[in-house]
Amino acid sequence: MKRRGIFGLGLVVLLVALLPASGASGAPRTPRFEGFGTTFELQGSNGYEIWVAAYSRRRDGQGWVSISVGGKHAFTTYRAPARVRGEAARDTTATSIEADLGKLGRVDLLLNRSGREESFRYRCGGPKVTYEPGVYEGTFEFAGEGGYTGAVASSIPYAPGSFFLAGDCNGSGWGESAGSGIRGGRLKGLSFAHDRILIFQVNKNGPHSNVVYSASVKEQLGGVYIYRTIEGTAGPAAFRFDPNLRSATLSPPAPFSGSATAQRNPDSLLLAWHGNLKLTFPGRTISLAGQSVHVSLVHAHFTRSNDSSVTVGI
Repeated sequence: MKRRGIFGLGLVVLLVALLPASGASGAPRTPRFEGFGTTFELQGSNGYEIWVAAYSRRRDGQGWVSISVGGKHAFTTYRAPARVRGEAARDTTATSIEADLGKLGRVDLLLNRSGREESFRYRCGGPKVTYEPGVYEGTFEFAGEGGYTGAVASSIPYAPGSFFLAGDCNGSGWGESAGSGIRGGRLKGLSFAHDRILIFQVNKNGPHSNVVYSASVKEQLGGVYIYRTIEGTAGPAAFRFDPNLRSATLSPPAPFSGSATAQRNPDSLLLAWHGNLKLTFPGRTISLAGQSVHVSLVHAHFTRSNDSSVTVGI
């Protein structure tokens, strides 16, 4: 599925480096210590999917675990310190993972190897890669904030071949042109308040065009680093502005609530930005308006490399 490709890009890079080299290349070579790593998937509650990656470049196992939660148009990644160990003399697969996620849960897993070898070929091409499947046994507990999703497991299959075969090879891109003479508008916001980094952006190419939006927030809960992002489209009424960009109003539907207005003051270089606009990320609702949020408003035109019209999320 397409979301898997978006979430999995970093994990694919990680595991391509860690999987044992294919025997088709000829004479064996002296292994170089690359660290220990693994990835696996679980089904979360309320329709969310969960991807887990763990990695350490150190022989003592000090590393990290990353839990990415994906849903419709949004995902959240939690990253925490972890002890990730393996058997360097055998391969780079992590055989044990220990992590304390605080209020969010814990990970304490051991790999039960199958003793057999399997192979797969990347969906996007390349040589066959061999690996030893197995089962992670122990405890996996994760509970998203407010109970938006969660997963509990004591036995999790390890089979990276199924993960790699599901990637998206085509990809897509987006671009934006800005300047005078362009009918469209772009409003972008930034805030560093409350010990977090909030960024959001909305684009509209003309009076009757759909609105494209994206937003992200980085924050920390105890020892867990959290990155949330959301994206999508809304109807033309969600973002309104006058031709000279003296003012603009943002009032999108769910997952937003409320509205906010930007106005240019001749006596100030900054836009006045007022309202009660909020955005609900998975596990978190954040205010997008107020004195701590700074916005810019410029003429801009948004395009996608694989779509001639703005009809899908960034």
